[in-house]
Amino acid sequence: MKKVSEQEIALLHQFVQKRFVEFYDVELELVDHLANGIEQQWADNPELRFEEAKQIEFKKFGVFGFVGVVEQKQEELSSLYIKEMMQYVKSFFSFPKIVLTIAIYLSLFAIGYKGGEVGINILRGVAGSLLFIFLGLGVYWNYDIRKNRKRRNKSRMFLLDSIAIKVFFGGAFMPFIMQVPFFVSRRTDEYSIFGLIFICLVILLLGLWTCIMFFIFKPYFTQQIERIEKQYA
Repeated sequence: MKKVSEQEIALLHQFVQKRFVEFYDVELELVDHLANGIEQQWADNPELRFEEAKQIEFKKFGVFGFVGVVEQKQEELSSLYIKEMMQYVKSFFSFPKIVLTIAIYLSLFAIGYKGGEVGINILRGVAGSLLFIFLGLGVYWNYDIRKNRKRRNKSRMFLLDSIAIKVFFGGAFMPFIMQVPFFVSRRTDEYSIFGLIFICLVILLLGLWTCIMFFIFKPYFTQQIERIEKQYA
């Protein structure tokens, strides 16, 4: 059966890009879909010209072209990636890790409760240091995403890259993490027992979110992008 050539694949990429498909992994799926459709047409009519087959295949997407398909594909991929990531999160909170998490929280509380002013200052220092590490790693991750895009010689990002940034800045723990500057700036004598409970929780969640992001999510995103690159290589 007649196959789509590499030059024709490049033309399909240009065709898809002109229709404002933002993410490269979505573009790859659309190009693959068009190429398969064209080859199916050639199986029935080998004399059909490439441009004619391309337009016939594109018309199958309807009046709005790729718009609806792109939105659907982005929702599908986003749901798939988030679902898979949640499985990693659940495994992180499985036994015995959950016991270690509780033990760390109780230790933090004991430091603040028993240590008085020194203990509170230690907690404030830990919170500030974790926030600095978290933001620093976030800057590094953003740099890493840009570097990998340059390596792929692509100006646009993967949908995975976009999800990674949204997960980092819109994670479930972010409302707690944003409280760190407030607690660090408070005077020691302003801490109540409830404030101590909360800052220990903030420190714990900040530490957990940092570990989850950079020891679970980041390797996951890297593996998925490598898988997609190999699939369409």
